[in-house]
Amino acid sequence: MRGFASGLLLSLAAFCHSPATLALDCVAKQTKADRILCVPEFERPVGRLLFELRQFANFVDEEGFQEMRAEQDRWLDTLVMSCEQHELQRDTKSCLETGLLERSNLLSSRLHDLAGARQYEPMTLGGLPLAIVKRDHLCIGDLLIGDTVVARCVYRLEPQAIYRNAKVDAMALVANSGGTAHRCANFPVYVVSVTRDRKVEIVGVPARYPATGGDDACLKATRSKNGFVFEVAPSPDRDGWHQEWSVQAGLSSPSFTKFVPIAGATDRPTK
Repeated sequence: MRGFASGLLLSLAAFCHSPATLALDCVAKQTKADRILCVPEFERPVGRLLFELRQFANFVDEEGFQEMRAEQDRWLDTLVMSCEQHELQRDTKSCLETGLLERSNLLSSRLHDLAGARQYEPMTLGGLPLAIVKRDHLCIGDLLIGDTVVARCVYRLEPQAIYRNAKVDAMALVANSGGTAHRCANFPVYVVSVTRDRKVEIVGVPARYPATGGDDACLKATRSKNGFVFEVAPSPDRDGWHQEWSVQAGLSSPSFTKFVPIAGATDRPTK
C-alpha cells in the first residue's frame, strides 16, 4: 500500500503545480496512479480540490499563490501518510476520498472569506467601501464604490478577480441583477479601480460586438500579470473573443476567435 500512496501523492502534487489544471486527464492512463485517480471515487474529489485551489490565483499575487501550493503539498503529504496506515485498499481509498472532500470544503470557505459572493455585506477596495445600498422597493439596491454608482438595481456583488500593485486596487466583478440565468444581460461585468489617492475608475466590459451578437455579459474573467483577461469561448453560432484590462492601458480592443468544430463531430442527433 505504501507504493500505491506514494504514486498517488506524486500525481496529486503534479496536478497542483499546474495552474491551468482543473480536472483529471483520464484518456492516457499510463501509470497505476493515473488509473486509480480516474476512477469515480477520486476523479470528482480531486477535480473539485484542484478547481478550488486554482480559484485563488484570481485573488492573490504570484507569491501568495506559490505559498498556497506549497501548503497544499504539505497537506497532501500528511493526508497520504495518515491514510496509508490502513491495511485494506478500500479503507485507504475511503480515507483519501474523505480527506480530499474536507480539504476542498475548507478551500471553498477560505475563498468565500477572501472574495466570495456577497449580497449586502460591504467590501473595501482601495480604502473605499464597495457595497450594495438599498434604494427603494422596486430594486434590491445600487452598487456603489464610495459615493460613486457602479451599477443600478444590483441583487448580488460577485467578485471575479482582484489585482493590486503599488498604485491601484482593482476588481473585476459581476453586478448580478437577478432574474433568469440564461439572460446574460442580467450579469454585467465591470472593472472598478481605486488609485492610492482615492481616484475611482469604473469600466463596463461589453460582450456584444457586431461580429459576435449575443447578450451584454456572461464573461469569463481571470487575473493576469498586468490586470485582467475577459473572454468568451467561440460557439457554432458566434465567434469567441478576449480582451485585457491593465492599469496602464485600460480596456483593450477585442481579439476574435473563430469556432473550429472538432473533427468528426456533428450537431445532428445520433441514431
